[in-house]
Amino acid sequence: MEYYSAIKNNGFMKFVGKWLELENIILSELTQTQKDIHGMHSLGNKNTLGREEKGKD
Repeated sequence: MEYYSAIKNNGFMKFVGKWLELENIILSELTQTQKDIHGMHSLGNKNTLGREEKGKD
């Protein structure tokens, strides 16, 4: 009975390990997407400000 319990626990731990790896990948992708979007907004704001300043001259 202890042997079966150890095998069952080992299988569960492998599952948990894989799940955590997948969670890390998903979180990394979400973070990168947010950085990309934020970067695009920053570039857009800089370009807009540049155009407004040129138009005022």
